[in-house]
Amino acid sequence: MRTMMDYYLYILRLDPKEKIKALVGCGAFGLGLFFWIFELCEVWNMKAAWGLFKWVSLMVSFISMQIEIIKIAEGYKKRKYLGAAAMKDAGETIEEKFAGVSVCDGFTIEKCAIGKSQFLYMYAEAVDAYLMAEPVIRIEKNLRYIKRIRRFILEDKKQLLAMLFYQYKNSDHGWRKIFVNEKKFCLSSDFALEIIENHSELNNGKPIEVSAYRAGYYDYLLSNGFLGKKLEANDEKDKCLIQIKPAYPICKKNGAWQMLPIGSGRCVQMVGVSTLAMTKDGFIVLLTQSEKAMGSPGRIAPSGSGSADWKDYILSENKDLLSVVKVAMQRELYEELRIKEAGYREISGIANTRVLGYFRWIAKCGSPEFYGITSLDLDFADLDFERKEINKIEGAYAARIYDLIQAAEKWMQSEKLSVPLYVILSAIRKQVYTICRGCSFYDHQKDSVGFQCETVCPMLTKNYLFP
Repeated sequence: MRTMMDYYLYILRLDPKEKIKALVGCGAFGLGLFFWIFELCEVWNMKAAWGLFKWVSLMVSFISMQIEIIKIAEGYKKRKYLGAAAMKDAGETIEEKFAGVSVCDGFTIEKCAIGKSQFLYMYAEAVDAYLMAEPVIRIEKNLRYIKRIRRFILEDKKQLLAMLFYQYKNSDHGWRKIFVNEKKFCLSSDFALEIIENHSELNNGKPIEVSAYRAGYYDYLLSNGFLGKKLEANDEKDKCLIQIKPAYPICKKNGAWQMLPIGSGRCVQMVGVSTLAMTKDGFIVLLTQSEKAMGSPGRIAPSGSGSADWKDYILSENKDLLSVVKVAMQRELYEELRIKEAGYREISGIANTRVLGYFRWIAKCGSPEFYGITSLDLDFADLDFERKEINKIEGAYAARIYDLIQAAEKWMQSEKLSVPLYVILSAIRKQVYTICRGCSFYDHQKDSVGFQCETVCPMLTKNYLFP
């Protein structure tokens, strides 16, 4: 029901003209019906002028409704045909454009090999190091920014809304796949680029701020998720029904493709969040997403992953960027592990989260993604999982850092790993190996490294990574 309401309300809100037409039509019909009922009941002895008005308004509204019904019927035939279609890439994807690019404005472009597929993401060690120091990044609200995005959407409204209807129909009106228009926390300025360019000044205490705005999930799909996609008819080979132009936020610089800074393109850049949790008894928690999940369906995901909601900004205590990110990470964790439903009263004391880093997901037009790690004051046996979006919960004992690295190496070979989980495991492995490089125990046999490191080196205890 919520999916249906979200879909139709969004259609009305997107185009004010359609909204006004719908309200006027409903008002005229309601007024005419009102007068007609009163006459039938002989409650109101109407004058001739009122009688003429009621019949005219009733007839006009009736005719307009017939016209709308005809339009809906014609549109339904086309939309029913869309149900027998498949969404595919239309031409060269944004990841294919960046296949030979290794550096982009201070970011390193990393290849994430998962099974036979390769995904690309951008990261910068300077940004990760800055975020781990837990700075205060102030937020400036830019609520008018979404109006600019919606102007771009209206330019190609017919094609984009047909694609949105396909997604809505493909979700079986929300029964088969979750498809709701949640209000998301999005960025309209590139704080990471400022960190890269002014790293030394920021380390000396120079403040930094970021612009943010509120947008719906459907806004994200129409301005970002559908770019470069097409619908092909299943019953007629290579017949393209709809094609969305690839207006990616990229440009060529010195002969190579470069990603535009956040806020420079026409895409909604909602903030993604992911966290990997360790329980009190030393288990790392992993979740296998169901096919209903909005993100990474069917893949192994971190303990909590998704995107930041606007309510996370409202609920954050300090209203700074890292506070919002931590609230979003823990909310996703609580929802997916059903911690609130389990009856725990002091929710705020159950989890402690640390932000590890940041990357931009190239397949999602460079969307900003934060990842972190969380210490849970619960045992693994206390956890449950949300069954609409999660198929399975599993834990791996990794109380020692050596055990964690061994488990990370094993998980990274999985063909069903999600990109955020791959990035988190890669970051953990990289940090540990950076500390271990040059250590006298590093070249010893692997079976003894774990015990010796934890005995000799306090940097490699659990508390080094997990807060």
